[in-house]
Amino acid sequence: MRARPGNPYALANFQSADEIESGTYVVQPQDVPLFEIYQCNLNLTDLCMRELTAGDTNGAIGVRPTNSDNPH
Repeated sequence: MRARPGNPYALANFQSADEIESGTYVVQPQDVPLFEIYQCNLNLTDLCMRELTAGDTNGAIGVRPTNSDNPH
């Protein structure tokens, strides 16, 4: 599937998609409403959701696994 530039539901820009995946994307005014689901704590079954606003960075909160947590 490919998205056209300006599509409000899918990213057309590879760099933006990569930033979202790595948790470094800064939300733009045209992106909202946008929500993020993240791991709240070390219990892998507990997930939380928050609304992102323009200027927020996705991945800024939540628990992230370290390389030692995932031996693969």
